Amino acid sequence: MKTRAIVILFALLIPLAAFAQPHHTVDAGELINAYMNVFELDGVTHAGGWGLPLHELAYFDGANIVLLPYAIPHTTDPWWYDGTGAPQKIAEGNVYHNIDNNPAYSGATVTFSGEVIENTFGAEHTVYAFIKDFAPDWGSSEVHLAVLGGPGDFSITADTIAAPDRHVQWGFMVVGPHWDPNMGPNPYGQLIAGPKVVANEAASWSEVKSLYR
Repeated sequence: MKTRAIVILFALLIPLAAFAQPHHTVDAGELINAYMNVFELDGVTHAGGWGLPLHELAYFDGANIVLLPYAIPHTTDPWWYDGTGAPQKIAEGNVYHNIDNNPAYSGATVTFSGEVIENTFGAEHTVYAFIKDFAPDWGSSEVHLAVLGGPGDFSITADTIAAPDRHVQWGFMVVGPHWDPNMGPNPYGQLIAGPKVVANEAASWSEVKSLYR
């Protein structure tokens, strides 16, 4: 009877594994992309955007990621700084992983989770965990955000649109004024986040088998 029960349970678990939903955490092998959006001081008017190296926004210390404010050396260009050296833009730094045209992420429930270890950012900056679901031409997107605060676990989940050729991203966003590294140490702070271990189908099956020994 025990053997038969295990066979029945295994048959029931196969569909669950086949429809397993994507679940990601802080991973140096995945969070390899960086993109900057810049806004006027109103925080709404988009002034530009471009890709850039990861190290300009973050770096990995072992398994943990350290998220930083955007550093721009001082320039006389008033686009970046006024005559007193005050920043004239709001920087939105994105660190993320990108998936293109993957059926596993079409109409799926995608989760991104981890642990905030330290957050020394002040009121000038807001840090988000995000999941973004872009149209094939990148012309529109569904954006899901979770504000990150003090130490503790975080998790964000999004149901993506079921359609081919879409682009799904997950990662972090730091929004706030840029700063001049020539003027001294980073005056704004940083956020350190680490991975969170989650249960998977293999672990669940091991638990089931233990019931029938």
